[in-house]
Amino acid sequence: MRKGMKTIMIAAVAAVLLLSAAFVIHEKVAVIQHVLLAGVSDENLLKVYNLSGLKTGMSYFDVDENTIRKGINSDYHYVYQSLEKIWPDTVVLYVQEQTPALNIQEGGGGRRFVTSSSGVVLSVSNVLDEDNGCIYVNGLNIRDIREHSRVVCMEEGQFDSVTAVVEELRAQGWVTEIASMDASRTESLTLTTRDGHTIRIGNAQSLRGKLGTVRAVLMELRARGLQGGTIEATVPGEASYLPR
Repeated sequence: MRKGMKTIMIAAVAAVLLLSAAFVIHEKVAVIQHVLLAGVSDENLLKVYNLSGLKTGMSYFDVDENTIRKGINSDYHYVYQSLEKIWPDTVVLYVQEQTPALNIQEGGGGRRFVTSSSGVVLSVSNVLDEDNGCIYVNGLNIRDIREHSRVVCMEEGQFDSVTAVVEELRAQGWVTEIASMDASRTESLTLTTRDGHTIRIGNAQSLRGKLGTVRAVLMELRARGLQGGTIEATVPGEASYLPR
């Protein structure tokens, strides 16, 4: 056998082996066995999994982010955020679940809307459940509000300020303590707790420091048996209290 022919045969065998290895990896090794969902309540896990279009047994290389995003976002209750692929058999999906957070009333005593913290309208009615656990938001200059869509305000950034406050309250674990929010002036946002304290936080900047300070002050006031009054916390780390 000539040297050139032997070289060609070795190269051909190597190519076949590489193709075989690639086939095994694609079909047998890199196969999705685990789909994990973050940000979704237990009762909705299967629903979001089905929306994603992912299936156990599909190839790791066939996972398409655009398809997943489109599928999840097709249901207004959920917002796709990102995914993480863990070689060779796992996909983690990060999803925001739109849960009731805010009560909004149309001007002039009109319809009542329940929205998520991001402003997606989840339900509309003529009578609002007084005990639904959501925060009443007053002072919004609404341009457009409709079911299954995001609230649009006349003032740019007004609803973004509301969202930022609610998300920080949730992150710090005391969103359920707030009864209402006055957002008529985005530079002077005001919260009212369910036990009657008024909280002035200024704009929606540096919320972690402001709300963290307010939380500490509230704990101290309650420990002393002081109810009502106004807490001024427009600067992170600083707060003043004016009794009722």
